[in-house]
Amino acid sequence: MLIPATYRSKFLKADTRPNESATDRTVYMSALDEHIVVRDVFLAGGAGIDLDLQTRCQNILLPVVGAVTVADSNERSKQLAPGTVHRSAEGSGKLFVKNVHKEETVNFLHICIKSDGDTGHYEPRDASLDITVKNELVSGTGFAANMRVGVYDSRVKDIAPVVKGKGGLVAYIINGSFEVDGRLMEYRDALLLRDSDEADFEALSELAIILFIDCSL
Repeated sequence: MLIPATYRSKFLKADTRPNESATDRTVYMSALDEHIVVRDVFLAGGAGIDLDLQTRCQNILLPVVGAVTVADSNERSKQLAPGTVHRSAEGSGKLFVKNVHKEETVNFLHICIKSDGDTGHYEPRDASLDITVKNELVSGTGFAANMRVGVYDSRVKDIAPVVKGKGGLVAYIINGSFEVDGRLMEYRDALLLRDSDEADFEALSELAIILFIDCSL
C-alpha cells in the first residue's frame, strides 16, 4: 500500500516553535525528529551564550545576520560571519558564542544532525558558502550532512535533489517565502521530507533564502 506523502513528512510553522527568552537573547527550537534539531538564536549587542554540544551528532553553526566569535572548552577561538559554516569538535562539551557587535542583534543557526549508527567522532572544521550567487543552490561544506543554501528572486523555480544514500531532506526558510513540494513555507518554517528523491520549490518573494539539509533517517 502506498503511503501518502503527507505521512512521510513533518511540517513546522515558525510561530509554533518553543522558545527560551532572556533580556539579551531568544532561542527558538525546531525539532524535526530525533535526527535533526535546528536552534534559531538571536543575541543582543555584546551578549554571549553557552551552547550545549550534543553528543553523537554533528553540531553545526551557521551565521545568518552579523558576526560572532566562538570558543570551545579548549579555548580555541575564531570569528564567523555569514557565508561561513562551522562544525564543532565532538566531545568538546560547550561552545561559547558572543556577538561581536556592541549594539546590533545577530542571528545564527545551531544545527544538530544525527544519523543511525553515528559514532560521533567529528573534528572541528570550517567551510564557506558563496551567498553572493543568486537563483541556484550553493553547496560545498563537505560535511557528512550536505547543506545547500539558495538566494532567489521572486517566481524563480528550482529542484533540490536528495544526495544519494541519504534518507531525509530538510527545508528551512531563512528569509521570505517559498512553495516547497506544494506547501507554502514562510520565514523560519521547517519541513522534513522522508524517502524523497527531490524537492521542487519556487520563491514567492524577492531575496528569498532557503536552506536544504540532507540527513540519514
